Amino acid sequence: MIGLYYRWSAFHLLWKLLANGIRNGWLFTKGYSCLLATIELGADGVNVKPYVRLFTKHGVSKMMKNFAPDDLSIHQLHEDHFWPPFLGRFLRTRLKQLEPIMGWYVTYKGRKPKE
Repeated sequence: MIGLYYRWSAFHLLWKLLANGIRNGWLFTKGYSCLLATIELGADGVNVKPYVRLFTKHGVSKMMKNFAPDDLSIHQLHEDHFWPPFLGRFLRTRLKQLEPIMGWYVTYKGRKPKE
């Protein structure tokens, strides 16, 4: 089983790209890879810049093509993943429905094929 950051998550799209990237200008001053690095705690994207990648369900499926899939799904969505903050509060009752579409992680569970 693996868990990876999901490219189409609410957190990535709304907080990182929209709020931090465009509103705060980080996308233009730091660049996209530095903006992504700020996902990790303590990273500023310049002095501390961990390599962060985001994945789609299709990309994970291709990456794991040599395994027999049991599950490929999206998980973990919280109201604080939305920006502006009132949007998360407004959608609070819909989070379970939105989680498979906008959750923070794409997970894959599979088995090594029998030889």
